[in-house]
Amino acid sequence: MTQRAKEFRDSAETRRSVRHFSDKHVLIEIKEELIMTGSSAPSGARKQPWTFCLVSNKELKEKLRELAEEEGYRSYNG
Repeated sequence: MTQRAKEFRDSAETRRSVRHFSDKHVLIEIKEELIMTGSSAPSGARKQPWTFCLVSNKELKEKLRELAEEEGYRSYNG
């Protein structure tokens, strides 16, 4: 159990946000499984106050990346 805890911490410490997206095809079943995993993450009072959206449109993904960068800039330079 100690080893698993260390491996999890190592994984969490190397996590990075991604705003550049691959064109590589990913099966919808894998995407759905990942969304279900994220939606089961712990939260205060088990409220899970997040919404996941699966976006396939390349232009929309690019726009979302731009908006996220703008928001990040405002957050850090506000």
